[in-house]
Amino acid sequence: MPAVHACPQTSPQAAQVAGCEAGDKPGEYRDSLHAGGVEMLYQPIVDLFSTAAVKVEALARLRLRDGRLVAPAEFLPAFGPAELGVLFGQGLQLSLRSLRAWAANGVELGVCVNLPPVVLSDPACVDLVSDALRSHGVAPARLELELLEQAFDEPVAQLAVLARLRRLGVGLAMDDFGSGHSDVPRLRTVCFDTLKVDRDLTHRVARDCAAPGTRASDLTRLLRRLRHDVVAEGVEDSGSLRAARSMGARFAQGYAIARPMRADAVPGWVRAFDAARHRRATPAAGAA
Repeated sequence: MPAVHACPQTSPQAAQVAGCEAGDKPGEYRDSLHAGGVEMLYQPIVDLFSTAAVKVEALARLRLRDGRLVAPAEFLPAFGPAELGVLFGQGLQLSLRSLRAWAANGVELGVCVNLPPVVLSDPACVDLVSDALRSHGVAPARLELELLEQAFDEPVAQLAVLARLRRLGVGLAMDDFGSGHSDVPRLRTVCFDTLKVDRDLTHRVARDCAAPGTRASDLTRLLRRLRHDVVAEGVEDSGSLRAARSMGARFAQGYAIARPMRADAVPGWVRAFDAARHRRATPAAGAA
C-alpha cells in the first residue's frame, strides 16, 4: 500500500527530510547537553514567618544551537540514565558556583537541586556531591536535594545513598508531597527535612473546596502535625498565599513571590525584596 501523507502538497522527499529533522531533535538535545548547554534559572523561596528570602530552587534549562532555551518537559524524554547523570552533575556545579557568587556579593542563600532517581541509585552520587561542595567551598547544609516520592524504585540501594547524604550534612526534600498515594509511609523510611506541597493541593486549598474528610483537608491537618519544614509550591496569588499559611507551611514558592530568574538577577531581586519588606515593617514617619 502506498504511503499516505498528511499534506498532499508535500513531496515524499520533503516529508522524508522533515521526518529526519524531527527525529534528530533528541540527538540535538543530547548534543547540547554534552556541549555544556545546561543553564539554571532560580526561583526564590521565602520564609513566611520572617518574610525573608532564604533559598532558591534551581531549575534546569537547555540552550540549543539555535539559541532557543527549552524546558525539561521538552528535553527530559530524550535523556537516558547517562544523560540524566550529566544533567545533574552540570546543574549541581552551576548552582554551587552561583551560591559562591551570591555570597561574594553579600547575599547568603541555600539552593535546592532536583536529584534524578537514576543518580540516587548510584553509590558514586555521594562522592559527586561531596566533591562539588568541596571544590566550591559551600557548606553541605546550604544544599538541599529534592526527590519525587515516585523516585524510589530501588529502595534498598537508594535508602543507603540517602543515609550517606544525610551524614554528609546535605538537606533532603520530598517534592510534590500530596500528589501520590504513599507519601506518608515514605516519611517513615526516609528522614526528610522538608516537604514541598504539590501545587495542585495548594490551589485546591486556596479555592476552599476541600470539605471535611477529603484528601486535601486530611493532608492539611497532617502537615500541621508533622515535624518537617513545609514549602507550599504554586503560590501564585494572595489566595494561595493564605492557603500556604493555613496549611502550616513555613515557606512559600511561586509566581506571587517571584518568577524563575537568571543567576545574575538574584542578588538585585533579594535586595529589592528585603528593602520592600523593611519598608512594610517600619512605621511611617510621624505615625503614632
